[in-house]
Amino acid sequence: MLIGGGSAYASSVLGTGAGALLGGDLTDPEDNGVDGSDTNWNWTSILASSENYWASEGAYNVFDNKVGGGSDKWCCNGPTQWIYVQFSESYVLSHFTITSGNDSTGRDPDIWKIQGSNDGSSWTDIYVYSNNGVSPFGSNRLQVRKYTGAGDDFATPLPYSYFRYYVSSTVSGGHQINELEFFGDATDTTDPTLSSSTPADNATSVAANANIVLNFSEAVDVESGNITIKKTSDNSTVATIAVGDAQVTGTGTTAITINPTNDLSGGTEYYVLIDATAFDDSSSNSYAGISSTTALSFTTADTTSPTISSTTVAADNPTIDVTFNEAVFNATGGSGALQASDFTISISGG
Repeated sequence: MLIGGGSAYASSVLGTGAGALLGGDLTDPEDNGVDGSDTNWNWTSILASSENYWASEGAYNVFDNKVGGGSDKWCCNGPTQWIYVQFSESYVLSHFTITSGNDSTGRDPDIWKIQGSNDGSSWTDIYVYSNNGVSPFGSNRLQVRKYTGAGDDFATPLPYSYFRYYVSSTVSGGHQINELEFFGDATDTTDPTLSSSTPADNATSVAANANIVLNFSEAVDVESGNITIKKTSDNSTVATIAVGDAQVTGTGTTAITINPTNDLSGGTEYYVLIDATAFDDSSSNSYAGISSTTALSFTTADTTSPTISSTTVAADNPTIDVTFNEAVFNATGGSGALQASDFTISISGG
């Protein structure tokens, strides 16, 4: 049985010996791992069902970039046997290689699989070889075989941070393989975040006709949902803008610009809400959006001059009452009470 399409013999032969290995696999991208130690290997952890060591014919030899007998291979008792590696991030397995042992074909696996996991406990089959009594290598010793994803030898799997070789049967007797190589692409699992905005949160004196610019931690694409601008004083909605509207530009970049059709009112505090479905990165990780009334708020500049609503002159009192349409001060920034000396008054008439 083969999971992922093709036939059990659809793999390709790369050759024999260490020279046929592809090199630079996930366990040792720089090909500088130190055999017999934990130095320069890319894994977070490694564990096998038996022979958890490098020396002699230990399990860890399957990642030592060597092909041969003795301490270059893993040879142990018969199945069930397994070995896994854990990485610090998830990968989509694109292809892998497996290399036969140097002696008895009876030790070759004839029912085995490559599996993936994200917790080291629950495993999903990626590739399964099941051909009882028939070695995938035939009688060839130290042969390197490559198995490819994307439907060639197995379907493209989900991303996993653990990969395991699991053998449940050999042709006869014990078990041996020489080398394993795993290859794949790292997956982005980090959601984009808002790095900054213009205007910034709690900004004041913002131009009423200013655009709103959202700066993200990575490039984002417009998806679906709305950006809503509300007035803080009464939570009334000033604008509801679909992210796919022409008022929203910059998809595919780190800067999204919002240009509301109508200018905002001066001297008013607003806040911005963004749906959690509005923006994704190229790996379909979603921006969480803004649902708080205080996460992105700003106040527009008051550019309208105050006017006098009324004046009252008492006939028997040298006092003039002046009423403005809004609070006024004798200094910019909203400070300083008005004094009589701030006025120049001319009264005419009988």
